[in-house]
Amino acid sequence: MIRLCILDEKLDDLDLKITRYVNNNVKEVINVAIDFLEDDNGFDIWNIIPINTTSIDEGNWLRMVYDLFNMVKSQIVRDYIKPKYQYLLYMILDWWQECVSDETELLLVEIEEDLKQEIKKKYIDEDDGCELLRIITTYEEYLSILFEDQDFLPEQLEAMVTLYLRSREKFNVFFGDVDLEEYRDLMPNDLKEQYDENKKIKKKEELGENYVVPSERSQPRSNEERLNATLLSADSVLRDLLDVCESICNNKTYDYNQSENAINDYFRDMLSAKGYAQIMDQTRHGVSNRGDDAGEVDILLKKNNREVAIIEGLKLDCVNQKYIKKHINKAIINYNALGTATFIIAYVGAINFKAFWEGIYSYLSSYNYPLKVRKRVETMPYPNAAVRYANGVLSKDGYDFPIYFIAVNIQQKRVNEE
Repeated sequence: MIRLCILDEKLDDLDLKITRYVNNNVKEVINVAIDFLEDDNGFDIWNIIPINTTSIDEGNWLRMVYDLFNMVKSQIVRDYIKPKYQYLLYMILDWWQECVSDETELLLVEIEEDLKQEIKKKYIDEDDGCELLRIITTYEEYLSILFEDQDFLPEQLEAMVTLYLRSREKFNVFFGDVDLEEYRDLMPNDLKEQYDENKKIKKKEELGENYVVPSERSQPRSNEERLNATLLSADSVLRDLLDVCESICNNKTYDYNQSENAINDYFRDMLSAKGYAQIMDQTRHGVSNRGDDAGEVDILLKKNNREVAIIEGLKLDCVNQKYIKKHINKAIINYNALGTATFIIAYVGAINFKAFWEGIYSYLSSYNYPLKVRKRVETMPYPNAAVRYANGVLSKDGYDFPIYFIAVNIQQKRVNEE
């Protein structure tokens, strides 16, 4: 469920009922949109989003509709949803308002009388009215109470990014708590190009005079410069993978009961929607464990005809050292002739995710890698409760490349929705 900005941060039982009532209405509206999208009637996502100035394509928007449905259906209150999901929700709610001529038919779930009385008793106004009850039973108010602000809308976002490009100091004064990276997918393409270029310049300033933005030179001047460029590229892939990890955690279709190949397919499809033009799944690439034939890469990412990442996925419900070792060695030796940035993703079904990560991190930290270790594996700040990751740098014949270990908890904990 999505938190309502009109309620206190700490929700009591009545507040949870109110949140559930509003989210049930939202869920039914999204369900109507899904019915339209699934019917063979010429209706598509562009009927909901008539002008798409973002880099998000039709397939990704459609997946996000189902993700959004699962978010509002869940009994867990989400304190935050990403701006692109906020934008999609806003557009769906706005679309439904345009569809229905009779405003009394906009809300598809009628509020129960007992809930009305509870609300009136707790939230009665000085004039014996109940503004909160009016708000949650008025559809137009949903465009306000579900969003703390509306900076994800095109006009507001354009103004915010423009201010950032003109003066970071002023941007930090007015939007110090805003992470523009969260809004990147929603930016108009021209502003996104400027924003990305601005980031490169900032990175160059941070890394010093020896750092050269990859686009500024045809060939790096040193191995250190080349590694910096590889790390910058790998960081972009990492952000996309963490985004997919978050998405799969919110998608009830995918849990530990799914096959490893099915989960790989989900990651492949989501990465394809993020603009990786060439994605190969189970591709003949490198050598097999026996050394007599090409090995099979779970996912090989390419951009501009260059390998940017090798991704190896494995299901784990415990720290199976033999199985982990097999996948590590395949990914960095058998599959990786070029020293491409490597990502090993564990689809975790352990009951205690915290204990699992502590166990696998301990194993990875002391692992005897078959390549020279330039930078030992270190755990990174947790992006959320369901994902952990660590990274290091290995060296293959003097060529340094990064390796990332990601664990995503898909051991779904369900509660009775009745």
